[in-house]
Amino acid sequence: MASNFKYNCLFKNNLGEFLIISIDRNDTIEDLIHSYFKRKKKENLFINNIENTYFICDGKPIDYKNKQKISSIFNINFNPTINVFHLDSKDNYDDIEKIEKIKEKIYTCVYKAKYKENIVAVKTIKKKQLKDDIKDSKCVIEITEEDFKNEIIKFNKELSNMKICYCENSVEIYDYFDMENEFVIIMELCDSNLFKELTKTKNGFNEQQIKEILLQLNNVFRIMNENNIVHRDIKLHNILVKYLNEEKTKFKVLLSDYGVSNQLNSMTQRYKTHAGTQIIMAPEILSGKKYNNKCDLWSLGINIYFLYTKKTPYNGTSENMILNQIKKLGQSILKNIKDEKLKDLLSKLLVIEPEKRISWEDYFNHSFFKEKIKIDIEKYEDIELLEPIKTNVHSSVYKGKYKDQFIAVKKINKESLKEEIMESKLIDEITEEDFKEEIIKFDRELSLMKKCYCENSVEIYASFDTKEEFIIVMELCDNTLFYELAKTENGFNEKEIRDILLQLNNAFRKLNENNIAHRDIKLHNILVKYLNKEKTKFKVLLSDYGVSNQLNNITQKYQTFAGTKIIMAPEILKGEEYNNKCDLWSLGIIIYQLYTKKIPYNGEVDNEILEQIKNIGQSILDKIKDEKLKDLLSKLLIEDPDKRISWEEYFKHDFFK
Repeated sequence: MASNFKYNCLFKNNLGEFLIISIDRNDTIEDLIHSYFKRKKKENLFINNIENTYFICDGKPIDYKNKQKISSIFNINFNPTINVFHLDSKDNYDDIEKIEKIKEKIYTCVYKAKYKENIVAVKTIKKKQLKDDIKDSKCVIEITEEDFKNEIIKFNKELSNMKICYCENSVEIYDYFDMENEFVIIMELCDSNLFKELTKTKNGFNEQQIKEILLQLNNVFRIMNENNIVHRDIKLHNILVKYLNEEKTKFKVLLSDYGVSNQLNSMTQRYKTHAGTQIIMAPEILSGKKYNNKCDLWSLGINIYFLYTKKTPYNGTSENMILNQIKKLGQSILKNIKDEKLKDLLSKLLVIEPEKRISWEDYFNHSFFKEKIKIDIEKYEDIELLEPIKTNVHSSVYKGKYKDQFIAVKKINKESLKEEIMESKLIDEITEEDFKEEIIKFDRELSLMKKCYCENSVEIYASFDTKEEFIIVMELCDNTLFYELAKTENGFNEKEIRDILLQLNNAFRKLNENNIAHRDIKLHNILVKYLNKEKTKFKVLLSDYGVSNQLNNITQKYQTFAGTKIIMAPEILKGEEYNNKCDLWSLGIIIYQLYTKKIPYNGEVDNEILEQIKNIGQSILDKIKDEKLKDLLSKLLIEDPDKRISWEEYFKHDFFK
């Protein structure tokens, strides 16, 4: 039996491609690598010269010429993951036109440049200086091929981690080259960094500004946490800024520089490598102990303190001096923090023992990120209703003003709500029990909106239950995505759709983390806030959790009929049980709408829509030109929910790479 044992080797490359190769335990490493290239060629995947390809398993390089048996390398019960790094010297490297130098270090340099008609940032890593640096650090005259290969692995690791963590708030990579004398990365150009923005302030940023910065960064921190990636150098210089207006008062922040980042195989794995910038290093790294991704939480705490006070809490010039200050001063440094919620967050981030430090999950759910303003019920009269925005059968939304802040006020009329219940139930009188159910629905909407709050979901400020109305006071937006689509000639292009989805994914992640099915994801429920006067740039926010619900666990299913028919998943239309995969179908419908400016199925009743879904099927995708978008839609618009893509697979789809 042992001789027939096969390994299922998962190959993951830095282009987002995945392959599983099954191979006999008596085959060699060389056989395995050749099988990999043979499969790539057969499936028309990216083909690269084998000499320019590096294979890493469990942090160690694999020699593609190795003739040892697989069984001598891998354990018999171990199906290994092999990371593949392709480097290529492409002809279009000559398209780079350097404009000016932005930043220079010992062996790296960043330029502003023109590449394929775009203004970009170009990071170059000189191989000769890199070799000299390695020789100095190792106190040797010559560097071995093995040592230099490890540096190439580090370069590829940075690329890989930047691609894995790509979202609206991380710097995007466009291209990369391995040239004879240097490594080159072509990436998104930014305007400034958070350190420079801090120096422009008089006394640092206030609580509201810090909250807005962190809510953006949390989008990339969530992806890092999901993928067990440790950045190890989170500092203000590595948080870049892109201005959103001419006055440079509004900006977007993006995490960059994954040069010393690494990926844990599991949440329990720990490092002992000394990496990062001393002043923001966690105590466990400074003292040479093992550490995991909680070290980034300490660094984040230091940065938040710096943003608020414009000072570093500890200012030693050596590791021992910094460690002594941390132990001596402890949390007495927090006496300068006036905001209680911010102070509480910092007190949980800047804990010396990593085991007692806040977890990433608890950090994301901390009360500091919750409500921005509070309105006491006694002060409801202070709200000034300005003009109606939207009116439904039993609810209206108004633009309002509270103190100096414009707000949205949603009013749900209890009497008209009662009439609607009576009509739907064909009764003359509504029972107390039936109306209690409506109050429960109102409370549930509030609860789920608060639970799902992030940078890209509408925020609730306050709620009231008066004699005549339910009232929700929330964030005011400028428009809906439906109206933005109506302004276009032929719909949005792939890049615009990707930008919209990358923002919405932050809200979808919160839904998925909490096992919540929204059940009414449509363009009217995706609101828009303009970021410039021309209204060409906007932020999108998910809203209207009126028919959403929370599953107790991922296997629980609903059978309630809820949502808007034209975007409803087939399993709901059929009256079958369903879970939060129903939202993936609705998402597929609105992506199709955004691209084509049409709805794929246009029946008016359940059976008509179901008939069209069966008859037309995925032939509707013939109109989608972009192959990655087409592939994503083909996996979202699957009638059978069991065969439909999962949320985790959706977030990791190639379309977002």
